[in-house]
Amino acid sequence: TLLIILIIVAFVLILYTPLKHHLQRKFTVTSIGRKVYKLAVDYDYLLVQNFSFRLDENKSATFHHLLFGDKFFYCIVDRVYIGGITGSYKDESIINYKSSKSDEYSLVPNPIVSNQRRVEKFSLVSGIEREDLISIVLVNDDCLISEKLDVRNGRDFIIHISDLPKLIKEIESRHIGKINSKQIENVVREKILRMNINY
Repeated sequence: TLLIILIIVAFVLILYTPLKHHLQRKFTVTSIGRKVYKLAVDYDYLLVQNFSFRLDENKSATFHHLLFGDKFFYCIVDRVYIGGITGSYKDESIINYKSSKSDEYSLVPNPIVSNQRRVEKFSLVSGIEREDLISIVLVNDDCLISEKLDVRNGRDFIIHISDLPKLIKEIESRHIGKINSKQIENVVREKILRMNINY
């Protein structure tokens, strides 16, 4: 019986970390979705969750959230990282380090570059001007984001989920005219929902 107990304990220890990370990722993604939904309700913005559109016959692209503000449309993807991320916002890959006390790291695709490309393709396919689209990568709050990843171009962002309301408020306060609400509803009904292969 001692051998059986040791085997069970070893099995649990082996699976603990991957299982913990999987559950944390699942919980965080659900939590992000709820927070974006609450923001849409609070600001009275239209929101399409889990929006996928065709690039060609074999490929599609997905935004986890399309948020339609008064002045801009926000193309948002969620990312969950354990530890922190660093690198250049221009590079194809960035570094995801597991902790500041460890040398363990991995190269991961740069979500800023990926979302910029996704937004550009969405602009081409939808006919919505690129200047009206804001690219946002939402990252879990406990992830450390290096300042090197700050794009600072005013239309591409990587931020913690808790910073989203503040960012939206700042962007929507820019001194440009609002988009007509009927026009936004028409864009969503006539273009976005028809393009959404998940609808």
